[in-house]
Amino acid sequence: LYVLLKTKGYTPHAVATHPSMSEDARLRLQKAFVMLSETQEGSQALEKLKIKGFQSAQDADWDDVRELDISVISPK
Repeated sequence: LYVLLKTKGYTPHAVATHPSMSEDARLRLQKAFVMLSETQEGSQALEKLKIKGFQSAQDADWDDVRELDISVISPK
């Protein structure tokens, strides 16, 4: 196995909410995700997903990914 190319890191996947969700519900959900790593049960669930945890972000945090200008082709 040989490394052919190393690229810079990009912002990881986002968890987004639907615009119809209330701001209060969105903030409670966001807090719940961020706090998962603070409990033993949450940490165990995250470990199974092989992720360390979640952190709050802003829409602009994914500008690096948008700059890739990747188009998604829907299956027919």
